[in-house]
Amino acid sequence: MLLPSHEAEERKRYFTALYRKYFPLMKYAAHGILHDYDAADDVIQDALVSLIEHYEKLRTLSGPQATTYIYVTVRGTAVDFQRRRQRKPVEPLEEADGASESPESEYLRSETRQEVAAAVDALPDDKRDLLRSKYGLDQTDEELAAKYHVNRVAIRKRLSRAQLKLRGLLGGKME
Repeated sequence: MLLPSHEAEERKRYFTALYRKYFPLMKYAAHGILHDYDAADDVIQDALVSLIEHYEKLRTLSGPQATTYIYVTVRGTAVDFQRRRQRKPVEPLEEADGASESPESEYLRSETRQEVAAAVDALPDDKRDLLRSKYGLDQTDEELAAKYHVNRVAIRKRLSRAQLKLRGLLGGKME
């Protein structure tokens, strides 16, 4: 969204002042959850993006309400960051050369793929398309955000919801 230059300057001044005033609080909130100053800086940047997107709402809040809103935004962003960081990494499948894999394990892997494919097909169109774009086409969060006309944070939330729905359809079979 392009803004007139005077409005853009006003927003720039507003967020510069907000950053200077609330940086210690934002750092405290993020570090309190993450216990990592570098990660806290990343979270503060993501939270500021979210705050910028909610500029109109933020401008209507009084001092204590604004402080609470900023604190809750940073804290929520930090919790999301921590959850992503704590997820178990997916172990890559072994190379399928056929020689090292038994027929039984090959059959089980094939059956698992079929179950996952059926569960993905059963997802609502929007969730199915998002998961296929992310994992089938290896699109980045930024590419998906541009494709769906939302920010990266919204894409992460949509992906999380789609994955949760997929796990529900699989009934915990993939744990």
